Parts: sequence; structure tokens; C-alpha cells
Amino acid sequence: IKPRGIGELTVYDVALGVSTNYGIYPKTVYLHAGTKKGAVNSGLTDKFSRKKQLFRDEISLRLPWLADIEPYLIEDFLCIYKSAVTHENFLEFIKNRRLEKKDV
Repeated sequence: IKPRGIGELTVYDVALGVSTNYGIYPKTVYLHAGTKKGAVNSGLTDKFSRKKQLFRDEISLRLPWLADIEPYLIEDFLCIYKSAVTHENFLEFIKNRRLEKKDV
């Protein structure tokens, strides 16, 4: 349920933050804002699709190097690199995420 004046991205981020505290993670990649642009640019979906989420099998067919990655990380990746989704960008993204975890 999306409160009035709150965008989809905010709802997703808050839900993800709360759920991770309980060890619950999304099983699909939710398409909203930048994530949808990344999915379109990578060929995971088309521009006029009304899809709200992508399943792992859909992702692994088009981008096999994302097959074993958690959906919430794929969501971040598609959003950050929406203009240039490449394997090299993905490796850089994962490297940076690992460094962030070590700093905490």
C-alpha cells in the first residue's frame, strides 16, 4: 500500500530495510523508476511492459551472469547502471558492495 505523496522507490526502500532486519529478502526484482529503465536497456523487459517484477529465471535467460545473485542486489545494479548495463559494471558494483560491508 503506497501512502499519498510517497513514491514507489521510497516504499520499496523502506520495505527492504524493515524486512532485512528480520532476515527476509525479496524473491523477485521489483521494477520501479530507474530499475525499470535498467531492465529495458538490458533487454529484460520492453519499454511498454506493465510488469511490476522480474523472476530469476527471466533474468538468467537474458543475463546469465546475474543468475546466482540476490534479487535486491540486481535491483540496485539495474537502477545504478540503468544507462549501461554490462558485465564489467556488474563486477565493479559487487566489488564496491563487498567493500561497503567491510567498512561497517
